[in-house]
Amino acid sequence: MVVFDRRRKQMSILKAVIASAIIFLSSSVFAGDAAQKGLDIIRKNGLYFGDAVQCRQNIETADRARGNIRKLININAGPGCFGSPYDGFIPGKKKIATFVKMVRDDARVASIGVGLVQYGNDVVLGAVPQDGPAYHAGIRLGDQIIKTEESSGKKCRNLDYNKQVAQVYACLFGPEGTELTVTVKRDGKKYEYSVVREAGPLPVVSFTTMMVNGRKFGYTRSLQITDSTGEQMVGAAFRNPNNIIDLRGNSGGDPSSMTKAMLPFAHSIDDVLYVVGKRDEKKPGSYDLVKTTYTVGDKLAQLYPDARAEDIVGTLNGPGRTTIILMDKKTISAPELYAEALKQLRRSGDNIIIIGEKSAGKSEAQRPFIVTEDLGVVLTVARYWVGENETLIHGEGVEPDIYVKNSTDSFVERGTEKDAPFMKAVSLMPLPDTQVASAAAPQ
Repeated sequence: MVVFDRRRKQMSILKAVIASAIIFLSSSVFAGDAAQKGLDIIRKNGLYFGDAVQCRQNIETADRARGNIRKLININAGPGCFGSPYDGFIPGKKKIATFVKMVRDDARVASIGVGLVQYGNDVVLGAVPQDGPAYHAGIRLGDQIIKTEESSGKKCRNLDYNKQVAQVYACLFGPEGTELTVTVKRDGKKYEYSVVREAGPLPVVSFTTMMVNGRKFGYTRSLQITDSTGEQMVGAAFRNPNNIIDLRGNSGGDPSSMTKAMLPFAHSIDDVLYVVGKRDEKKPGSYDLVKTTYTVGDKLAQLYPDARAEDIVGTLNGPGRTTIILMDKKTISAPELYAEALKQLRRSGDNIIIIGEKSAGKSEAQRPFIVTEDLGVVLTVARYWVGENETLIHGEGVEPDIYVKNSTDSFVERGTEKDAPFMKAVSLMPLPDTQVASAAAPQ
């Protein structure tokens, strides 16, 4: 039972690791002996390292696995290369090359305009923007894709059975302007739609304006963290002065990409957002961390070099505005940092509330590296602390202001009257006579 539980945990971790690998994949391929290449990569880049002899043996065994995920999980579960459960072997370039085009540097891809989310054993549509091609074709939030077919006749079948997000995404991408026939399952019935692919940001944020119990507010779901997530979240938040931001089940990504979503809640350019610890590049072989502190002013200069601070800082806080964050035990990594940052940035008069369950407790960032055609490795490369007091989330999690346990396991029922945390958030939303006008999003 212990071995089974450990392998099941490793499967869960590996899925999260592969999801991150897809977003931040390094395309470099190293030449030479696989074992030595792997050792060099791990020693040079990772925050942790195990036993060199055992690690070399593990790399050789992992390379022979030819990208077989279950075999890689068994290797990751044992001693050897890694000092973090989030580090591990993943399939190499040959297996995941199809997924690399999922997100380019500018986060633009040619797809059907949907965001996927792993919900239990199923992959469902977690974001279907109303201005996207999938929505116009008839595809809806919560649908489950079971089959796709290209105009050339190429098909992806059984996408509703034991698949990962990356595998389903790979069937949706293709040249801009090409047609894809998509079969989805909804309420036990099958529906077929023809969709023309469009280039654009991968939609990982869904937004809608809702009126519930006489209260009007924006409801935003963030599925995963990509380069464009922060910008999408800010754009959604500026549409309404009162917002519920749902981070439950968010599988994370690069923490720095959430910075844009933090800045409008700050009060001063001197506010500390987070502190990042990385390996000291000046001391090869040393595992000591060098810390760098990032203030609001630092990130403003980097992300909005031509903007005035007053046009961004403080635009989403203060009297008359309500922001409620929903999180649970599956909220992990970057969204945890975001929630904790908002807690520390709030001042008297700010109505920023965290509702739900204690988050997962992970504030270390991983990055994938390619070892061979068949083998990759994901390594922890940075640790994050939040705020001026350097609050460490890793291993601790973020405590909600109001604890409310999830009342439904259905993704489709999230954001409805059957959803207890959501309804608690609704009850704290202001009535119409106390609302203020929405602001303009920063450019």
